[in-house]
Amino acid sequence: MAKPAFGCQVTIQSEKEKQMMKIYRREEKKEKKKAKGTDDVDFSEVVMTFDPKEMRAQREQALLNARYEPLLTRERVHERIRYPNVYDSYAEATKAPAFVGGARLLLPEGIHRENNKMHEEVEIPPNEPMPIGFEERPVYISELDEIPVS
Repeated sequence: MAKPAFGCQVTIQSEKEKQMMKIYRREEKKEKKKAKGTDDVDFSEVVMTFDPKEMRAQREQALLNARYEPLLTRERVHERIRYPNVYDSYAEATKAPAFVGGARLLLPEGIHRENNKMHEEVEIPPNEPMPIGFEERPVYISELDEIPVS
């Protein structure tokens, strides 16, 4: 007598395969309901729209094709929306050679950090404004472009 094999089983399915399996189960339920309603149905006439062997062959072919496809494609990369008069110092810092080389960014002095179980709260005091020169003037909110709401 053979001992049972214990272990975890993992099934990986694409969204398309999940949808196909849903449709397959739905069709099976419909066929069972039809068979329950009429006992004299000839099952050789019932046409199954999904063949499990064919679905398995399609799955194996999809796995073989996926072997040669890149994991990360350009389609999944989301482009940042650039708004006028909005400046992102973090985005600029990530372009620097030091950041690409693995250097770490530090927060300024005088910050207050609070770690909770759910989140981390960081309070950063505002910087002193730079002195305004001859040619420079403040830009008021009323002068900024409207941001389109989508």
